[in-house]
Amino acid sequence: MPLSVQLLAMSQASLRNISGFIKTKGKTHFTLSDAQPAEVIIIDIDTQEGKDLFLQHRTNNTQSHIVTLSLSPVKDDGISSFQIQKPITGVELIRTAEKIKSLAKKNKASAKNNILDKYLTKKKNLRKKKKKHKKY
Repeated sequence: MPLSVQLLAMSQASLRNISGFIKTKGKTHFTLSDAQPAEVIIIDIDTQEGKDLFLQHRTNNTQSHIVTLSLSPVKDDGISSFQIQKPITGVELIRTAEKIKSLAKKNKASAKNNILDKYLTKKKNLRKKKKKHKKY
């Protein structure tokens, strides 16, 4: 299933190129979306507007994965984001989509395991309580 994506703070040329790729060869991985919040937000951080949007989204929007585009690599500051160095290629966009899907799948499995663990722990505690009451 394709990831919903928003493209922010890009030149018209970049916007046209990336959206064109998404609509053709990248359509199995991404779908352009105006919905808030999209699953993926791609931001060009070489502009001040992009830097501001990046800071805003990383602090206020924990549901979306952020992909940054930049001419030079950005120091990893421990934030859950993905970086693509310009000039970008379709292959890099697809690799990033696959990483995001893999991460989402792991998070979903982890959340499922946490729910199961909580259920089993609760059930185990209930059994212990029942045993204590039977002794009397």
